Amino acid sequence: MDPRRVAVIVLLLIAAPSPGAWDLVGSWPTPGAEPRGMDYGWLVCDGAPPYIYQVNSWNGSITTSFAAPGGSGAWGVCRGSSYQNLFVSNYATSYIYTVTTAGSVVGSFPSPLPGPAAMENSGALYIAFPDQNIIARVNATTGSVMSSFNGPGSRVTACWWNGALAADSNTHAIYGNGVVIISGIQTPYGLCGIGTTKNPGTRLYITDAATDYVFVYYNGAVVEPASLGRVKALFR
Repeated sequence: MDPRRVAVIVLLLIAAPSPGAWDLVGSWPTPGAEPRGMDYGWLVCDGAPPYIYQVNSWNGSITTSFAAPGGSGAWGVCRGSSYQNLFVSNYATSYIYTVTTAGSVVGSFPSPLPGPAAMENSGALYIAFPDQNIIARVNATTGSVMSSFNGPGSRVTACWWNGALAADSNTHAIYGNGVVIISGIQTPYGLCGIGTTKNPGTRLYITDAATDYVFVYYNGAVVEPASLGRVKALFR
């Protein structure tokens, strides 16, 4: 393994939150370089060329992959409401693309703000805009901004859970409701999670573009069911 990656893993283990908070429970190397946005089971890597991977979120093994629409600058990925399509953002083209899970482009619209990064779908698209340090709630059909708010740090790169959790590449931290809950991630460009009622707690997946790794954190606190109903329906 790359000594740089080993060193990062050791540092994260040392700096991991105390028991009862967010604990580092796993990690795996990404299948491509420059990992960016992630949704449970899906990952974007903006390597050469940029690719979207369907992955096993436990160990990173690849189920399928295809070229990301828009080329260089691919950043965010999240599942559509039917889970048959994916939304993919491109930071360079400032477009949001809709693709099938086989990679065929079926639609697109211009991003309401330049430079869209990682995103999530919670009925509307919550998109991080690093250059403005804004998280915007965007209509997934029209592309219009429904609401927006500032990121908790200075360069928000990813969000999850309606923006309550956010990653910031300037502060190298993950925030929960504006408070740092995980620190020491060199370049956190992607963030997603899963919560279940069968196994109470929440698992967070964080992509680090500096090390080409996904780090997995766990919090044993029970997650409010209404907040994660769409995820629980699939994975409970």
